[in-house]
Amino acid sequence: MADSGALIIQAHPFREAAYIDHIRLFPCHIHGVEIENACRTESQNRMAKLYAEHYGFLEFAGTDNHIGSRQKQLAGICTDQPVCDVEDFIEKVKGKKTKIFTIVNE
Repeated sequence: MADSGALIIQAHPFREAAYIDHIRLFPCHIHGVEIENACRTESQNRMAKLYAEHYGFLEFAGTDNHIGSRQKQLAGICTDQPVCDVEDFIEKVKGKKTKIFTIVNE
């Protein structure tokens, strides 16, 4: 992977759905993996965590919220300091200065 300054995170790598004919993994072309997705099953999230740990990837979280406030659980990443711009975000992520969070949306 050329170091062009981009940050490539593979979202929900172990998602199974009728419209997905097979799982595709790209360990030589990514920096990180979404290991916590609030809309996926625990087994899919566990597989993503094992994948990330095996390759030493950066770990991400997300929600895939397509239903707004009706979403029962939320997941994402946060930082201790505000993010100033895209470059600052990438620096914080690559420097492992982010934390994964999950919350129940009541």
